[in-house]
Order: sequence, then C-alpha cells, then structure tokens
Amino acid sequence: MMGHSRLTVSDQWGAAISDFAETMRKDRRTRALADSTLDRICKQLRRFASETGSAPYDVTPGQIADWLDGLNVARNVEYSYRTALRTFYRWAYRVGRVLDDPTTLTDHPLAKHEPIGWSEPLKVFRRWLRAPMR
Repeated sequence: MMGHSRLTVSDQWGAAISDFAETMRKDRRTRALADSTLDRICKQLRRFASETGSAPYDVTPGQIADWLDGLNVARNVEYSYRTALRTFYRWAYRVGRVLDDPTTLTDHPLAKHEPIGWSEPLKVFRRWLRAPMR
C-alpha cells in the first residue's frame, strides 16, 4: 500500500479526506483509533478516489461494489478497503455530507466465505444482478 498517499485525487476528494481525518482525530468517540489506522484508511480512500470518476458525496452503491469486485487483492485486503469506505461514509452521513450511506446499500458480502473456485463466477453474477434491465 505504499505510495497511495501520492495518488492524484480531485480537490473535492482531498478536502473530504482531510475533513474526515481532522474530525476523526478530534472526535472523542474515535480517539481510540491509532494514527497508523487512520493513516491507512486515508490512503485507502485516496486509492478509491483516484480510481472513481465521482465526487466523494456522489458515489453510488454500485460504484463501490464494482470497485471492490475489481480489486485484485487478497480477501482480507478487500475487507480492509471495504471497512475504510464504510468508516468514511458513516462519518459523512453522521455529519450531514450525504443523505444516504452508499456502503449500507451495497449487496457486497462482508465476510461471507465462498467455496474455492466460486469467487469469479459470483463476481460475474453480482454484476449481472446490478445491470440495468433491458
């Protein structure tokens, strides 16, 4: 994950991530988060931001699910990215930046274990489910 802090993100994403980090560092409920954990979350948000074409508060559940499905990483790393996005969008919802948390609307499994060999067919099936009806 080294180098994600150097990823190019829009001014909107940069401001949103900065606001998020500042609030999380000041919020007494989240002070228990280690600085290294918050730094990791911000790096993961920068990666998502650099690869999505939407402003931070216009991201859809489908974009999140598609991005997570497209990651070529180990399952635990994918879970870490999902957790980072959830943390950010729960904050955004709590402070009124979004009306709906797009991470609560995704059908992406949290920690469901799939039988060996089912991962790719299930990704294709999930994309098919989200595709617009013709």
